Amino acid sequence: MNIVFSSQTTSLKTQEQIESRLVRRSKNKMVTDGKRLVIFIDDLNMPRKDKFGSQPPLELVRQWIDYEGWYDRTTRDLFKAIIDIQFIAAMGPPGGGRAEISRRVQSKYNMINFTFPHDTQVRRIY
Repeated sequence: MNIVFSSQTTSLKTQEQIESRLVRRSKNKMVTDGKRLVIFIDDLNMPRKDKFGSQPPLELVRQWIDYEGWYDRTTRDLFKAIIDIQFIAAMGPPGGGRAEISRRVQSKYNMINFTFPHDTQVRRIY
């Protein structure tokens, strides 16, 4: 599943997109249709920061990574356990419309950073 974040992305929209691909197994468990769902998030650092400095869609993803689920928005007493999913993300460097992601979210991922090689290096490779 691909999710592309923008500055207009909200945690509600993100939660609805993910839950649309899941099936309810019991009252509080949601699973995929027998296979593992890999969710690729493009432009992870694009959601706009709120007045507290957090990015709610990223905090939703972090909540799943920490607790393997999140609360239902209609009945806040119900914790939905989301089983058999995995998150992979990509983002560009901060600047322009992209913000820095919080260290709390950053600590949940294995970060790989690379820069595009110079033209002379590309010629040498090929």
